[in-house]
Amino acid sequence: MSNKKTKSKQKAYKVLLVGDTSVGKTSIILQYTKHIHPNIYLSTIGLDFASKEQKLENGEEITLRIYDTAGQEKFNSIVKNLFKSCQGLILVYDITSIQSFHNINNWLNYVKDNSNKEVKLLLVGNKSDLEDKREVEIIDANNLAKKFDIELIEISAKDNIGVDDVFIKIAKMLYYDINDTEVNDSVNLTQDEIIRNNPSSSCCNIF
Repeated sequence: MSNKKTKSKQKAYKVLLVGDTSVGKTSIILQYTKHIHPNIYLSTIGLDFASKEQKLENGEEITLRIYDTAGQEKFNSIVKNLFKSCQGLILVYDITSIQSFHNINNWLNYVKDNSNKEVKLLLVGNKSDLEDKREVEIIDANNLAKKFDIELIEISAKDNIGVDDVFIKIAKMLYYDINDTEVNDSVNLTQDEIIRNNPSSSCCNIF
């Protein structure tokens, strides 16, 4: 009998980006998956979807299935279904918009009410390239992160500063904390979800 171990199936995890409209969720995903930044503002309708393999420091590769929410109340029923099945949540605010930061509390309450207890959270402040327009002080963001026991990362999707760090961090959290959980089947879309091509981002748009 051969002692050779059978190669295990590559794990896939569903990661959801949430936050107000225009905080840069689509730009973050495009920068991470395509290494591009749109020159015009792209408003997500419903949900965008992208997928990328992420290599960990131990040599293992996992697949991140990344969903970008619209950040609009009328799509909350769609977002709610994804909240229940995602393993990772990235809460995004715009450092030049104090309102988007204050609304993180609303998103955290939404997480508490609608997501599973094992979901991994990461707080991200986008648009660090606009320091001269900053409205959210780093000390306030750090205090919020400490209050909810989550990690904070400030990034610039435009200049590609810290973007990879966000997904490497969430990938490590998922792999090492949910490594023994079967998650591959949970990333499949339901039959009731309608998918169409989104030519602007090479992702899928779900309505």
